[in-house]
Amino acid sequence: MGSYTLHSICNLLNEQPTAVYANARIHPKYSVDTTVAGILSFGNGVQASFDCSFDVTDRQAYQIVGSEGTIDVLSAYRPDINENGEGQIIITNATGKETVGVAGDQYKLQVEHFANAIIEDKEPSYSNEKMLQNMKVLDAAYQSIKEGKCVELS
Repeated sequence: MGSYTLHSICNLLNEQPTAVYANARIHPKYSVDTTVAGILSFGNGVQASFDCSFDVTDRQAYQIVGSEGTIDVLSAYRPDINENGEGQIIITNATGKETVGVAGDQYKLQVEHFANAIIEDKEPSYSNEKMLQNMKVLDAAYQSIKEGKCVELS
């Protein structure tokens, strides 16, 4: 669980974490994680916390907190479930709050982009290397859950 969450963090920072700590609630019958929370540490000093769960009310959002304000991305992973099919980004800083609508079916756009990359014989914007890096972060999170300690990445 949490692949979208970890991917979002690494993609936004355009960097891979140096360490991962995760803790999980494991379903007693099915032996699958139903709630996960953790921290990613990055070489530039940034720390990102994450949580995801099937055990609480549905939420599809993330928040970026900086020294001068916040960015809230609502319906980040399922904008299509909103009444108008549009996602929202809310930017808050000392001058106030601005809401930006984000239109488009992200899954359709993703498939179209990939198809165009094949047709035009071009590399997709999301490389195989980034996919492998994302899997390393997921593997480290699972290792951390299993071992109950922080996992260092190289």
